[in-house]
Amino acid sequence: MENQNNAPGVTSDDVYGQEVLINLLPEVQAIEADDLVAIGVDVKSVTATVLAALKEIRKLSTEIVRAEPRWDAAALDKLQKAAYALNWANAQYLAAGQPANDLLAMVDEGMKLRDRLILDARTLASRGLVDSTRLDNVQLGVGYKNLSADLLVLATVLRDAWPVIQGKCATEKAELDRAAQLGQLIIGVVGEREKAASGATTASDVRARVFTLVVKMYDDLRRVITFLRWKGEEAERLAPSLYANRGGRRRSDVPEVQPPAPPAAPPAAATAANGHGVAAVASTQADRNIEENGPFMSGE
Repeated sequence: MENQNNAPGVTSDDVYGQEVLINLLPEVQAIEADDLVAIGVDVKSVTATVLAALKEIRKLSTEIVRAEPRWDAAALDKLQKAAYALNWANAQYLAAGQPANDLLAMVDEGMKLRDRLILDARTLASRGLVDSTRLDNVQLGVGYKNLSADLLVLATVLRDAWPVIQGKCATEKAELDRAAQLGQLIIGVVGEREKAASGATTASDVRARVFTLVVKMYDDLRRVITFLRWKGEEAERLAPSLYANRGGRRRSDVPEVQPPAPPAAPPAAATAANGHGVAAVASTQADRNIEENGPFMSGE
């Protein structure tokens, strides 16, 4: 079912964000690293601001296209879709980050669980209830990958023997389920870290790139809105800054004011220092250094 807040060119699948992100990947991956915009604001708030603004901005679509033909309905649709893609990318970033933060805790739990399971498994094997040869694959080695493999092997071996060993050992079925879960979680986090180390695309990188696309498109649209509605505060109401009330503004949000021209040198100064004005030039340059760098810093 279509979302009633969407434009005709934005479907419910676009709202989900995943397909849009896949389609945007070639464009966002082409963004140079030096051009990425630092994420200094809450990404969820940015998404909400853009989507809310577009709902009002679309009412001015005729004026917008007349002022800037690039911002037709398709361009507005692209920005809306990109905002949904950013929301999805941010969710993936948050989901990917949680296991990494808990890695040490998972490893600690996994090592203790592995020690308990191998003791029970060897006791059961000594009584002929578990195939001892299958326990040879438990290496008990150091390292995250070895721990992951050991947990998965122990969970598999004891699960297979569960009809026979149930009630004959201290191991509980829930422990086997947890061992299998930890084994998968640990190897997953290790994989993410290796991808990041090798320079492969990570959830963090994708989020930063989609964020950059959304911010730059929205800033460009804000300039058009400001041109059309520059009087009063209507422009800010229609297209509010993404950085308003969020720890200051970026330089692009601050209007550029041209500095006043320096005062002309007095006629007497122009003829000082051997009649060529050298002293006046040196004095003016020193004043500029103080203005630009402060009285306690050199201009170098």
